[in-house]
Amino acid sequence: MAVIDIELEAMVLAAMLDNSDNLLDGLADLTADCFYEGLHQQIFKTIVQMNEAGKIINPQTVYTELQPLVKGRGTSWMLDSCQYVGTFQHGLGKLKELAASRRAVGAAEKAIHDLTAAHRPLEEVLVELEDKVFALAMSTEQEMIVTPKAQAERIIDTVAAMMDDQTRRKSCIYTTFSRLNLKTGGYEAGDLVIVSGPTGGGKTAFAMNQIRDIAITQKLPVLYINTEMSEKQLDIRLASILSKDWGVNNQTLRSGAITQAQFTNLACELDRVYQSQLYSVTIHDLTIPKMLSVIKRFTRRHKIRAVAIDYIGRMELAAGSATDSRDEWKLLTNAARKLKTIAQQQNLVVFMLSQVDSAGKLALAKYMEHEADLHLHIRPITAEEQTNMLAAMEPYWNHVVSIEKGRSSPRGSIPVRFVGEKLLFLTEAAEAEKHALMTGATLTLAPEAKPKARRRI
Repeated sequence: MAVIDIELEAMVLAAMLDNSDNLLDGLADLTADCFYEGLHQQIFKTIVQMNEAGKIINPQTVYTELQPLVKGRGTSWMLDSCQYVGTFQHGLGKLKELAASRRAVGAAEKAIHDLTAAHRPLEEVLVELEDKVFALAMSTEQEMIVTPKAQAERIIDTVAAMMDDQTRRKSCIYTTFSRLNLKTGGYEAGDLVIVSGPTGGGKTAFAMNQIRDIAITQKLPVLYINTEMSEKQLDIRLASILSKDWGVNNQTLRSGAITQAQFTNLACELDRVYQSQLYSVTIHDLTIPKMLSVIKRFTRRHKIRAVAIDYIGRMELAAGSATDSRDEWKLLTNAARKLKTIAQQQNLVVFMLSQVDSAGKLALAKYMEHEADLHLHIRPITAEEQTNMLAAMEPYWNHVVSIEKGRSSPRGSIPVRFVGEKLLFLTEAAEAEKHALMTGATLTLAPEAKPKARRRI
């Protein structure tokens, strides 16, 4: 395919000089690298400079500015090309397409050179090439200025779409955790959701239960990026969550202490995984370029709706970087910013799991919360909360999902039950109480902590 059209370049420039509307459209849509021929690049740059200086732009003034570069050519050549321009907008689009094609060819040629002549590692070259292709694809999108009339019409369309359940579910993910849906309004496409908690505090169990619900129960395509566990550990965790047998849990699976009957039943349950849309990848040496590359690749191939990164604290600094807390702060904040951008560009829900420090705050990078649309913090209930729950005759909750930030939802908290080694996340009172009674969990406090009156609310 030809990637150069010198005649088209001349026609577009001539049309810009011949018509003020074309001039404004060309200045808004084109850049100098949209032109291949050196003289055409210089003419366009001159037009831009003259426009910024507030000068009159026509064939004669541009010809004067370009002296002695075009000396002896006159001005007629600039306007003669106009007769070849059919639709100026078509010419603009074609010129931009040719420029994008040249950049794509250049990226491919560089990749070939890096692999053959420079002998760079294949993975490194592929990551760089994917980034260039993605940036190139995004650069071809048109950014439109919205008029007041269009804005009003769009608001009506948006609100009407939100009122239609089928339409809303195309852009918003609801889980079967009804309390969570009620508090957050669901996970919107383009959302960056931070899930924080201390080590062993339940953030991975929470995220995996969300992924199980979205990918296996609802069969929406989800990508789980595992940085912390081995593949074996990931398999055991998933098996624990998926099995309906309370005797099949993280502990019994790790020790191999399940019966043949339990194994057979688990194998039947795993048919749900086979029929699901759960994709996972294990990357222990995660970097920002590699993370973005994986997300882009899976999104293109499998139309991913949600991504979970477990967890962001495993992100590696670039080779040769210093390793003090300031570098880690910048790294995590930059990672959050990149994830928010790709969530918006690809219409994804991105779950970013993050550690908290000893004070219960986001470790190292509090500012990454500014990028988030929703920040969910997982923590055990306090003694005061436990007393209040006993008073309400709901002593079966053992953790709280705290909404620390929500662009579309108020701050608040949701009592939940984490089922220990089973790694399940329960939000419905009936199932939480049933499990607590079944496992013999203590449903009362010490006598001195009991309230005088007990009532159900």
